[in-house]
Amino acid sequence: MRRTNVILDEKLLEEAHRKSGERTYSATINRALQELIRRVTVEEGIRLMGGSGWWEGDLAEMRRGREFDFPDEIRDAPVPKTPKPRKRRRGSR
Repeated sequence: MRRTNVILDEKLLEEAHRKSGERTYSATINRALQELIRRVTVEEGIRLMGGSGWWEGDLAEMRRGREFDFPDEIRDAPVPKTPKPRKRRRGSR
C-alpha cells in the first residue's frame, strides 16, 4: 500500500462511498480503481475479439437446407399460451 494525498470532489466521493457500501473512503477509492481497471480490460478484450471487418455474407442462404433434429421431448412439448393483458380499472374521477 502507498500513502498519498489527492484532491477529490467531496460530493462525488460521498456518493460513491454511500453507494458502494464500503466502510472507509480508502476502501471506496480502491474499489473504484478496481472497477475502472476491470471495465477497461473488458473493453480492450471486446475490441480484440472484434474480427477482421464487415461481413458481407447471406445468412439466409447459409441456413437454407439445414434441418435441426430436436429430441421428441422438445418437439412434442406443449406451447404455453400467452395470457392476455388485463385491462386496468380506472378509479372514480
